Amino acid sequence: MTSSIVPEGRQLRLDWIRIGMAAGLVAVASYTFLLFGSGDFRVAFIGASVFSVALGLASYGLYQFLTIEHHSAVAQIATVATMVGAIVFLAMASVQLAVRSDLGGVDPTTLGTVYQLAERVHLGLDVAWDVYFAVGMGLFGVAAYSHPRLGRMVGALGVLVAAALLVLNIATFPIPPASAGSFDLGPIAGVWYLVVTVQIIRSLGWAKDEVLTRPTPHEAPDWT
Repeated sequence: MTSSIVPEGRQLRLDWIRIGMAAGLVAVASYTFLLFGSGDFRVAFIGASVFSVALGLASYGLYQFLTIEHHSAVAQIATVATMVGAIVFLAMASVQLAVRSDLGGVDPTTLGTVYQLAERVHLGLDVAWDVYFAVGMGLFGVAAYSHPRLGRMVGALGVLVAAALLVLNIATFPIPPASAGSFDLGPIAGVWYLVVTVQIIRSLGWAKDEVLTRPTPHEAPDWT
């Protein structure tokens, strides 16, 4: 008879996969909210903060899902890049909102050179966020390519969108593509992550079976 007690390391992996699923949905929802904007700077800051934290958690949950069968340095690098990108995103959004907010009744656009310099900082952080995000997405695509529940189509699309995002950022540097009037691939990247999240939700039963039946060496990620 199979024991009903789940080893701690395996249960932790399952917990992280579930957390990643929930965080992925929250990240997509908060990103959609930010796309349509909010007139209140504090509400926008809350939305940016939620997205940043959710993206970081979702990336680690995705890592746990991608490495059920075997460890992957590519997936590890993707996770780190995405987490760094999430941190840079919140820094970028905080600077943007602070610069463009009402400074005690003073219109920030009347500050001349000071305002322009602050805007440049925000734009630079925007490019940095895009680069880290694209690297993470591209490498997650590479890791997903051979995954039994994600596969070649999802993996290849992730790599292609990430590569296009990198090319556009290089081409328009130091201005982000969206600010330079170029095509904004952010919504397409968001759809890709939504597809990945939905597929993980659909694969939760498979993930549980795999985690509980895999040999001991595959119980937990090895970051050393």
